Amino acid sequence: MLQAYVGNSALKIEIHTVLIGAFIEDGIDWKNRHGVTWPVFVSEDVDALKKYCGKPQVPCVLIENKTLGIVFRRLGEVSIEEMQEVTGPWLN
Repeated sequence: MLQAYVGNSALKIEIHTVLIGAFIEDGIDWKNRHGVTWPVFVSEDVDALKKYCGKPQVPCVLIENKTLGIVFRRLGEVSIEEMQEVTGPWLN
């Protein structure tokens, strides 16, 4: 579960959630409902989902490397282990 990593000073990644086709109120509600502490962004631009994910389907998981750009793109649920295959371990 991602929340187990949040707030850990040894964490080597940043976690963000983007809700596409949503309004600010949706973002606040989603963040409160799921109890997340990381940033939650919203965008009304549904075309962004197609641009980054290939089609308007959620969940869409993206991993961005600050140097290489998007290095992982998957529609559907993804395990932490699958993400760590791309990012390496998340903790020092």
